Amino acid sequence: MSIHLLRSRPSRSTLFIRLLTGGIFLAEGLQKWYAPNAYVYDATVYGFFDQFVGASYAVCGAFIMAGFLTRLVVTPLLIIVISAVAVFKAEVYVNSGFWVLLHESMIDWAMFWGCIFLLAKGSGKWAVDCLFIKAEAA
Repeated sequence: MSIHLLRSRPSRSTLFIRLLTGGIFLAEGLQKWYAPNAYVYDATVYGFFDQFVGASYAVCGAFIMAGFLTRLVVTPLLIIVISAVAVFKAEVYVNSGFWVLLHESMIDWAMFWGCIFLLAKGSGKWAVDCLFIKAEAA
């Protein structure tokens, strides 16, 4: 495994961003598993994708919270968040306007910008990735 993928700046504040972003993904993933009828779209059409996205959110959210392969895990989550906003929030924009779109997609924006931050900075000082860097340096 490339050590450059795991290396990050030793910032203490990254821990809080990592816990926030990972916690949101973990909670949203579990919600897709345990409350699948909470969404307004047709569950029969998107049933498989709900399960897939829910599992991806939960597993990747746990990895982010632990700081394990953070940059690698954030990449598919960004793709899922961007596609979810593009597909499901387009109707909100058309029917209700820009400000309602922003309000309806608050969690999506928090997940998106948290992922961008973690992609740029890495997992931070207190992460599982740091154990791999120390092991390869020894």
